[in-house]
Amino acid sequence: MIEPSGDYHRHGWVFSRQRYWGEPLPILFDPAGEPHPVQDSELPVRVPELDTIPIAEGGRGPLDQVPEFRDARGPDGEFGWRRETDTMPQWFGSCWYYLRYLSPHDAERMFDPEQATKWLPVDLCVGGIEHAILHLLYSRFVACFLRDLGFSEHEAPFRRLFNQGRIYRKTPADDVRRIPMHRGDRIEAAPFLDAHGADALRLHLLFLAPTEEDVLWSEAGLRGCRRFLERAHRVVLARRDTGRFVSR
Repeated sequence: MIEPSGDYHRHGWVFSRQRYWGEPLPILFDPAGEPHPVQDSELPVRVPELDTIPIAEGGRGPLDQVPEFRDARGPDGEFGWRRETDTMPQWFGSCWYYLRYLSPHDAERMFDPEQATKWLPVDLCVGGIEHAILHLLYSRFVACFLRDLGFSEHEAPFRRLFNQGRIYRKTPADDVRRIPMHRGDRIEAAPFLDAHGADALRLHLLFLAPTEEDVLWSEAGLRGCRRFLERAHRVVLARRDTGRFVSR
């Protein structure tokens, strides 16, 4: 089992990166500013469908600019209540989505406990090394939280972790640097997709290096991958009506 690095590594993974499509927090504030949980009958809280996405202002999230979502009534229908407009960032949903795969169409529960007992923990988690402390640790936190509440029997979400390598590139100054995850200095896939197709690009990435190793980006084999796929496609089409696909 994958063990956590220790509680001292756990910190408040920021909720400040506000997006209007994040998971809403089911909290209402009364006129005095005191928080109250949303009644069960009003769950789940859903973000509104908007034609124009508002811009966060004054330290408040985008949904704070949407009165029809922000302004609410209390349990007895009284005016002057306000809905919590902060949302959970996208990373939180990815910490428990593997549970939702067990019963994706269940409208009453986040997952089926019987299916969780049968299928969990997940045999293999594949991700970059930068996820080891954040995504993996907080997935473990969610798993332990659900176990403590009695929804699951498992405190470890994954049996094994596999870290794939990173792709590096050469800069104009000829020094090698890792391609960052943020916008900016990166290799765009769109030109290669347009020129060679998605399958050729995927195949090329698979042949660049062993999956667990870092690799310097190169286009050298991309055309060869495309030619191989085109040749395989022609062979299959030529034999489609003959009843056999293996040459003799």
